[in-house]
Amino acid sequence: MKIKSLIAIPFLAFALLSCQEEEEPQLFSQAQIFDIDNGVFNTNSYIEAGDAHSGKKFSRADVGNNFGFGYAYNIPDSLAGKELFVDVDAWVRTGDVSNGCELILSASTKDSIVLWTGCGAKKVIQAPNQWSNVVATIAIPANLTALPNFKITVLAHNAEAKSYFDVDDLKFTVYEKAQEK
Repeated sequence: MKIKSLIAIPFLAFALLSCQEEEEPQLFSQAQIFDIDNGVFNTNSYIEAGDAHSGKKFSRADVGNNFGFGYAYNIPDSLAGKELFVDVDAWVRTGDVSNGCELILSASTKDSIVLWTGCGAKKVIQAPNQWSNVVATIAIPANLTALPNFKITVLAHNAEAKSYFDVDDLKFTVYEKAQEK
């Protein structure tokens, strides 16, 4: 009986470990999680209290302010000239599904914006006044990260401001993938 147990335990451990999803190796990864309730630092945020996705506070862009949550990440010199990836995971909502609002990822230098792309908020918002999860991965090519004073910004943009655009529980991760061999 003991021999069967001794053989079964390593076999089960091997079976469980081999079923786990293999993660892609990364050379660099930095995640920022923004919990609006506990204060947000190094951001431009317009905070509202009330029916948040979690907690009691969230960021809002509306007719009086077309930009809500905003966070800028300056690329360190060690990543200049390397292809980077940005994962954005946030909860968004609007009062009008036809509202021209989007969670934007932009990249810029000291003098100009070189990338401005939506994360897909318009696609995930199916009903007014309901929180929807937007998840996106955006690749930033090496020729852009090589530019001097390069930074990446994620921001709530309510271009048309037909209604409000709220953002809560945002996770922002910048990483460099390891080269495949």
